[in-house]
Amino acid sequence: MENKKLKRYQVTQCLRFASKGIKALFYAGVILEAVSLIAIAVSLIIGSKTVIGLFIITGILAFIWMFAIRLMSDNTFGYANISFYEGGIIFRQSNAPDSKHFTLRWGDCIECGILKTRLSYWVYASDHKLSQAERKEFPENVEEGVFYFNYALNTWEEFMTYLPERFRAYMNAEKAAKIKIK
Repeated sequence: MENKKLKRYQVTQCLRFASKGIKALFYAGVILEAVSLIAIAVSLIIGSKTVIGLFIITGILAFIWMFAIRLMSDNTFGYANISFYEGGIIFRQSNAPDSKHFTLRWGDCIECGILKTRLSYWVYASDHKLSQAERKEFPENVEEGVFYFNYALNTWEEFMTYLPERFRAYMNAEKAAKIKIK
């Protein structure tokens, strides 16, 4: 493993929130943006130009607000990467040489699976059986020892290359049942 440079795959390609408060702020920004756009359209249709400037400014501020939350998501979660090798999985918090990394050896792996959340499919391997709390808000509520990534064909193929035989049939069945995309 030390001699061979491992391929690194981005853990997530979707928007994730560090807390429920950040999630609420993001959705408030989405609602504010939608209300502003509707109000601008209505103002233009009825010819009322008295408050259109206010709605334009509100729309711009809501866009900046959502963009800032997106940057926070990328800084918190977007730079994590995962690698697979004969011995297990390596999860790195970022590409920086001094970033923290964690390893799950295949021999310690108890459970693998695919979970669907509102926004994406997650593939995971864990050193313990996932609890209901972990499954409910996956991956935000996972305990230590759970390694995961957003489903992407190239990452999946690399994962399956190294996945121990005892999990292969189950994981192929999970993919066939849950993931309807290629």
